[in-house]
Formats: sequence, C-alpha cells, structure tokens
Amino acid sequence: MVRYSPRECGSKHFTQDTYDSLALLVATIGIFGLCSNSLVLILYYRFKTLRTPTNLLLVNISFSDFVFSLFGVSFTFASCVSGQWIWDQKGCIFVGLCENLLGCVSIFTLTVVAYERYSRVVFDKVIDFSWTWKAIISVWVYSMAWATAPLMEWNRYILEPHGLDCSLDRISTEARQSSFILLSFLACFVVPMSIMIYCYGYILWSVRMLRKLQSVETGHACRLLRYEVKVAVMCLLMILSFLLCWMPYTVLSFLMMCGHGDIITPATAIVPCFLVKAGAATNEITFILTSKKFRQGLLKLLWMKCLKSHMIFARRKKPVAAGVQLYNNGQNLKKRVCYTSSFSSLLTTSETNTQSVEEVQSIYIPNVKIIHVRPLQSY
Repeated sequence: MVRYSPRECGSKHFTQDTYDSLALLVATIGIFGLCSNSLVLILYYRFKTLRTPTNLLLVNISFSDFVFSLFGVSFTFASCVSGQWIWDQKGCIFVGLCENLLGCVSIFTLTVVAYERYSRVVFDKVIDFSWTWKAIISVWVYSMAWATAPLMEWNRYILEPHGLDCSLDRISTEARQSSFILLSFLACFVVPMSIMIYCYGYILWSVRMLRKLQSVETGHACRLLRYEVKVAVMCLLMILSFLLCWMPYTVLSFLMMCGHGDIITPATAIVPCFLVKAGAATNEITFILTSKKFRQGLLKLLWMKCLKSHMIFARRKKPVAAGVQLYNNGQNLKKRVCYTSSFSSLLTTSETNTQSVEEVQSIYIPNVKIIHVRPLQSY
C-alpha cells in the first residue's frame, strides 16, 4: 500500500495549468469564505437585535468557518502555486489538526442549532445565553478530543493522495488506524446527520399536524402553511448543504478504510477536499437566506453607507411640509407654495389679476399673510 507522507511530496500529479486552475479555484473559495463569515460576524457585532442565544450559535459556526477558510485555504493555495506540498511534517500536522477540529466544530454546532429549533418549535422552549455558552464549550471540547486523538498515535495526519492538503490516515489497513476512521465516521457524520434529520423532520410533521387541526380557521391555516413552506425550505437547504459538502469526502474515506484505496486517483481525491473547503462558505449563506433578522441587518449595513439612517430606517414617515406665502407685486397678486418632504422639495407660483390681496387673504388665509406648516418630529 502506497503511503502519502510529507517526505514524498516532491512528485507532481497534475500539469502546471491544472495547478494554476486549482490555485484560482481555492483562492476564490477562500476569499468567498472569509467575506461571508466576516459579514456574519460584523452583523452580529453592529446590530443589538441580532445578539440572541440562537444567533450566538451561528456566530460560533462563522468563527470556525472563518478560521477554516484562513488556514485550510492558505496552505493549499501556496501548494497549488508551487505545484507540490511545500511545508514540512509539522506543517502537515498543523493543517490536518486545524481542518479536523474546525470541521467537527461546524458539524456539531449545526446539530445543536437543529436541536434548538426542534425544542423551540415543538416544545416552545426558549434557550438563554447560559445554555448556549455551555453548548458551545461542549462542542469545542468534544471536537478537540477527536482532533487531538491522532496526536496520541490513534491514527495520524498525513498527506492527501493529491499532495496538496493533509488529513487523517484513511488508507492504512491497520486495526488502530481503521478503527479511528470508523468511529469518527459514526460519531462525526452519522450521528449528527441523524439528529438533524430527526429534528427537522419532526418540526415539519408537527407543523403539518397543527395545520390539519386548525384547518377550519382559514387565516390561521394560511399562516401555518406559509411557515411550513419556510421551514421546509430551510431544512432542505441545511441538509442538502451538509450532504453536498461532506458526503463525498466521507464516502472516499470509507472506501479507503475498506481497502479500496487503489481506485482513488489524485483527481478523484481532490474534488471532495475542495467541496469541504467550500462548505465553510455556504453555511453562512444558508443562514442569511433563512433568517429574516440577518437579512434585515444586511440591508441596513449596505444602505447605511449610501443614505442617512434616519431617512431609511425611521419608524414613522415624515409628513410633507407646506409653506404658503402671498405677496403683491404691483398690480398682480402672487401666491408661492413650497412643498418639502424628506427627499425632495417643490416650489410653485401662480398669479391672478381678478382678486386683491385682501380678498385672497379672506378666502385662503383670513387675517394671516404667511402660513408655515412644518412636519411632525419623529421620536
């Protein structure tokens, strides 16, 4: 069995054009991941309405994905530019440890989010910051345990078959190495996926049952139907994103563990690796699309730089201000009306020769020459 170790990183598996294309692709994934995760972190920091226990879990995912995009992409990008792995054995262990740790944190936090929404929708249980922080600490400790186990000679971090990244030893047939891959497959993929499917599936089933019970009330049934569709879309995006990014990598690991590593070529091995890196950028997009508060915060952040905040986000719409002025210009009577709103102003004038100033004043504005109507102040 051929082993891919950092000492064997001198061989090239692709052409130089392919390496350049891979470098461009991984750079795009990294930039997109850094921007999307930074956006979520900025929104959480800027707007107090987003600082909720549930959103704190999303921030934990964004933080882990941000670091994943930073370290998981930079080392691979440098290797793609050079056409081979340019780091030593310690660098390989560092990259493999970071990617394994941060990947576990994202998966386990997604599972906690699924359980939180399940508790809130089904049992009407609202979590607090104390529960959230305990969950986040537990996720990091549990993930650290799985990530540091290879450092204690239970499996190890070696070079990937494509020679551009490092991960767990999935090609070894030894019992110590393959047992860790099997247990990590169950604990880090099968169990979280099962929990997410159960939680989101039970949410859909509960909403559907409630809708049938309330089918007589048309308005309430329509609201429940809209909520059911929204939850269904959210669940579909979450599960599909999870499967799309992690299923190929998991299947590849399982094939290698079962002794079919000879059918894995560098070209087939690099596709799941890049999908996992892309998953660090797609999680936040899914949450922003399914969270109304995050969408509103994003719109505020985009428009604040262009327009004044009181013109866009005022709670009350300012009425139009109107100013009317009458004055005599020789034989002609002129009336000037000025309309002013928050966005524009309009000035109109008219003349009349049939009425005197006193007559017009008695008709339009008795005993007053100038009237100013000012807008109400918003508080």
